[in-house]
Amino acid sequence: MDEMCRIGVQAERAYDVVIGRELHEELLPLLEGSAKVAVIHPPMLARRAQSLHHFLGDHGFSVTMIAVPDAEDAKTVDVLASCWQALGS
Repeated sequence: MDEMCRIGVQAERAYDVVIGRELHEELLPLLEGSAKVAVIHPPMLARRAQSLHHFLGDHGFSVTMIAVPDAEDAKTVDVLASCWQALGS
């Protein structure tokens, strides 16, 4: 199933939620004007995150990879602090 679904969300600022597989190309317009990006991922998605890292690097972005724990273990102040530290450096 290689279909993509785009759902428009009306909020203070409207945005789309895009659902599907291999949506790397969808990121490029969103990152226009940026030089650096971070890919934050749990261990279970490390392979997909690495694929995204290569894709973004091939398009000229400096990519910071940030691994976080799975599921609820990622929702802690310590994990947030480590993300902020990685983003700050």
